[in-house]
Amino acid sequence: MRNVQKVVWLLVAFTLIWGLAERQALSTEITVIRGVITAEPAGSGGCVTNPVLKKSFSDQDQRVGLWVQTDGTYEGQTILSKFYDPQGNLYSQFRHEIQIGKKLLNACAWIGIAGARAAQLPGQWTAKFSVNGVVKFQDTFTISATPTPSHHRPVITRIDFPTTIKRGQQVQGRIFFEDPDGNITQSSVEFVNISGVPTTGDLTPPPWDPGIFGQTSGSFTFTLTCADYDRTTTWATRFRLTDSTGLVSDPFEVRYDCVVEGRPPRIVRIDFPTQLPADETKVYGTLYFEDPDGDIVKLSLTRVSGPFTNNQWDLEARGLTSGSQQFWLACNGNLEGVQKLRDHNRWLGSQTLQQELHGSKIDHRFTALRPMFVILTEPPI
Repeated sequence: MRNVQKVVWLLVAFTLIWGLAERQALSTEITVIRGVITAEPAGSGGCVTNPVLKKSFSDQDQRVGLWVQTDGTYEGQTILSKFYDPQGNLYSQFRHEIQIGKKLLNACAWIGIAGARAAQLPGQWTAKFSVNGVVKFQDTFTISATPTPSHHRPVITRIDFPTTIKRGQQVQGRIFFEDPDGNITQSSVEFVNISGVPTTGDLTPPPWDPGIFGQTSGSFTFTLTCADYDRTTTWATRFRLTDSTGLVSDPFEVRYDCVVEGRPPRIVRIDFPTQLPADETKVYGTLYFEDPDGDIVKLSLTRVSGPFTNNQWDLEARGLTSGSQQFWLACNGNLEGVQKLRDHNRWLGSQTLQQELHGSKIDHRFTALRPMFVILTEPPI
């Protein structure tokens, strides 16, 4: 009985040893002919037959693959392709399915990069091809992070443009710029009325392409037309440049006057009493004026005749389109003059406004508004 048991155990042991030996013999028959790291390991029909070697990838590439060409017969064998990240951690593995009795000619596997976690793990990776846990082929490849481009804002360095334009006049200016990226695609302008004169309508034109894309420095022209308003207006014009990434330059401001010429100032009215005492008492009045151009240099009052003195005032009024000025007159008590004025019974006042237009001075005399003065030798009853 014991001899029979020994024979059985010997048969079992021999079977196990023979099976392991046969399995090991099958493993040793597997031969890797060629292995390639590639960007295109497979096509629509399966693994490609002649892949192109590529071992450097960026985080913008679609995928990286392992392609292996082998020779051998695999029945019931475990065949794996594995990818390890730069830290040596198993990132992904692929098990190849083999049909019994078939030769595995080409095996391929891959991982995605762009939009996948692999894009966030730059460095040197490792791909391995193994059969029954035995590595038959391995190689390395790198995934690099795409450097972030450095963008610069455009800069307006100078604008050549006159400070004075006539109403309705079309004037050309020039903008000087710098942009290291050379990708300016848009210019825009904003008009701001700073004169206080009411204006109507949308004065801001739409942005335009200045045609300077690709230039890192230079200049281009623009044209502005002075709006047709009844009064002189002052404008702050702010220019900006925008590049293809949306970066906008700081605004560059130029100011100019839109001048309305040929419109003389006028005295609106004079508030002054009709009687003055003959005791040299100062009597005050107020003169009201308008000037559509807003370019009055000064206002002055000149005594034409009569026994009067005044303060001989003048007013620096540049930029005023309307206003008022106080003045005074006094009768000096000259009897000869009084008698003369009594005969005439009135004194005609004359006012003069002096206007300056581009360096030329124009005097305007006014006689339409005539304050009447009656000089009394006695205090009024």
